Amino acid sequence: MRIVMVLISGFLFTTAAGAACFEDIGCTDSQKFKDKALARLNCENLWFTRNTIYDENGYCFNTDRGAASFDNSDCQYSNQNSVPLNSYERYNVKAVKRAEKKKHC
Repeated sequence: MRIVMVLISGFLFTTAAGAACFEDIGCTDSQKFKDKALARLNCENLWFTRNTIYDENGYCFNTDRGAASFDNSDCQYSNQNSVPLNSYERYNVKAVKRAEKKKHC
């Protein structure tokens, strides 16, 4: 996985399992993102956060933006609905999508 540095309230680290942890919103695979924290992010950062979850779980990005931002060399799934997400990741994707919708991203 290639980590692209994008300022999202301060990128902290990647866990041993490969999950991203962001200051102020939490870890993608083990904490539920809070709507209030996501509301402080701009559309670019919300997009990056949501797609980080898919990248961590083997999604193959087809758009120029996605392929340029994430490493497809280890991807396994071309359909987002086929990507195996745990309950935290599913919750967080939905939470980010809600925040994107509210901001008209």
